[in-house]
Amino acid sequence: MSNLTKIALAAALALPAAAYGSAPVELTQKPVSSETHMDGLKLAKKAPSRTMAKAPEILDYIDETYLPEGKVTSLIQSGQAYKLYWGDPTYVEYDGVATEIVDGDDGFVYLKNPFSHFTTDSYIQGKKEGNTYVFDLPRLVYPATSIIGGGTGDWYISLMQYDAEQKTYHPANFDAAAAAGLPQIDNKLVLTINADGSFSYKTDENYSVIYGMCGTAQDNWLGYAEINCTWTAFNDKVVTPPAGLQTEERIFSYILIDDFNDGADTGHYVNIGYDGDDVYIQGIFETLPTAWVKGHKEGSIISVPTGQYLGYYEYDHTHTYGTTVVYEKVDGQYKYEFTDNIEFTVDANGNLSAPGQGFLYTPGANPVNYYSALLDPRIKSVSAEMSNIPMAPTNVEYKLDGQYPTIEFTVSNKNVDGEILNPDYLFYSVYVDGEQYAFKYDIYGSIDFIKRYIPFAYHDGKDFFSQADRRKVYFYFKDNETFGVRLHYFDKDGVTLLGESEITTIQAKPSAVEDVEAAKDIASVKYLDLAGCEVAEPVNGVFLKVVTYTDGSKETIKVMK
Repeated sequence: MSNLTKIALAAALALPAAAYGSAPVELTQKPVSSETHMDGLKLAKKAPSRTMAKAPEILDYIDETYLPEGKVTSLIQSGQAYKLYWGDPTYVEYDGVATEIVDGDDGFVYLKNPFSHFTTDSYIQGKKEGNTYVFDLPRLVYPATSIIGGGTGDWYISLMQYDAEQKTYHPANFDAAAAAGLPQIDNKLVLTINADGSFSYKTDENYSVIYGMCGTAQDNWLGYAEINCTWTAFNDKVVTPPAGLQTEERIFSYILIDDFNDGADTGHYVNIGYDGDDVYIQGIFETLPTAWVKGHKEGSIISVPTGQYLGYYEYDHTHTYGTTVVYEKVDGQYKYEFTDNIEFTVDANGNLSAPGQGFLYTPGANPVNYYSALLDPRIKSVSAEMSNIPMAPTNVEYKLDGQYPTIEFTVSNKNVDGEILNPDYLFYSVYVDGEQYAFKYDIYGSIDFIKRYIPFAYHDGKDFFSQADRRKVYFYFKDNETFGVRLHYFDKDGVTLLGESEITTIQAKPSAVEDVEAAKDIASVKYLDLAGCEVAEPVNGVFLKVVTYTDGSKETIKVMK
């Protein structure tokens, strides 16, 4: 059975969607020894006073505006890297990162997004020299105007030198490196072109030099870096069903394993169609609802091959695939073994099931980690007699998150009989002092005009948060007495109401849990911008206040300045 790392598919309730990208979460993660990366890395807190006669020149920023005409080659990147997670550098292995290289008509080459876990939307300029690409550094890749929520200084790419005493990396040839006694080096990124046309970056055996992202405000490492990585030409295509394929909407149920679920029995709806013995299923993974997989029917068995390309996952900038596995649960952890296909058994009623098997939603066709696992998948017809009354929301809580009140609540896409409803047609609404609340665009910037019904899984990372079955909504008023939440189930036309739940109502006052939190002793407080970088004092934007208590617990609060 293989050990894979589960990575976050979406941000936590308290965090905006763009804050951290894909957070590594241990499932059956293999241990990483000090021989493969440096343990206990830190970020330097303060840069030394300038000691050099002249700081290294930072080369100009290049985005699509300044990109010359040329041949564009789509790439998929894999390897090992560091990324910033909760303010600390975190080692990750990865596959499937989408990027490109441009062979410019001006004689230069341009590599887009040189960091696997931080999308800069910029390019670095280099030259082909023999069997290498050579890029002069440092170069600006993320100007201060791009920093989410506000920030200080520009961010640039540079070779990084390891400081064993501070257990951190410093940008080559800047003051921090000089103060640490590190020698000056030729600040060039050299990528080796391999015989198959791919190209690679490999650090030395002691990991003393890597390339990373730094900030000009303090000339310090920001926690993002590449250790070893390879770029390969990307040519995979999504499955396209035949024209005129007749499909039927069916219930797709499974055991869900992802960053927020560890065995939830849930599901959604898919479309299935037959073209002779070929079978097409659309929407296996909710993140890419239009993606198809193709299988083949022989007798009562439908085989769906592994490794089918699903499409580009914009949130994480990855090329994603459907990977088939068999699984077992050992000591509370799920372990997987890759298979060539998943085999559904078709019963007399045309329903499909694949016990002991599953689909993994993976970045890259050679996965080292995955976003979600759908185990024991079943596909069955929708009964005309099924109830359209949703389960009522539960666990409704009123909280004060910083200066603003919020409500959090748990929802289900099941009806009152426990059968799965189509989440695409589910909405929730909030009642304030017994009246249905209208969310207005002048207060809630992501809302068009006025909305009373919020889509079931709506998440804007500012005022509305969706994490698994939990929801969180911010409000910008006080002094009301009650909050209520209700689910509504509409027909496909989005107009005809088929059923609605009871209203679950609570008093508008802080919960006892908050009183306990308020009584705990604070060990430290730090502020992060929405890119995950620590700032001394938040100004002009949205920030995250991370409070660490003496008992080791943490609380994250959204702060608006």
